[in-house]
Amino acid sequence: MEIIKKASFTVVGIKETIKEHELFVKVPKVYERLKQFSGQINHKKNNLIIEICLKKEDNTYTELIGYEVTELNPIDKNLVGMKIPEASYLYFLHKGKKEDIFQAYVDMYDYVIREKLVIDTKEFKMEIHDEHNLEYHLYLKLAL
Repeated sequence: MEIIKKASFTVVGIKETIKEHELFVKVPKVYERLKQFSGQINHKKNNLIIEICLKKEDNTYTELIGYEVTELNPIDKNLVGMKIPEASYLYFLHKGKKEDIFQAYVDMYDYVIREKLVIDTKEFKMEIHDEHNLEYHLYLKLAL
């Protein structure tokens, strides 16, 4: 694990508000919808899907699942574009099965406590999925 500063970047994808107890059912459906629009997303930097938790309020998450792009325009009416500002993150590269990401997050939160770090109060976090290589780049936004 390491603390990194990630430059700002732009994402185009699908934004959804999802109750915590529905995450494991609804997020895969958003992935499938995103894949249907993949060919309509212009200026993709690569084909890696980014899953961003923009915020958590009570038991509701606001998720943006999409692709990093080099330009915002044009955007299909069913998609949203958003610039993610530069920030500091606790970063971890998880290599292995997607199902094991939960444990990686447990380890990251343990590290936060042990090192007395402070995470973003809205629980902003993101995952960049390289499923072909079974690599998942995990980021917890820090409040520095």
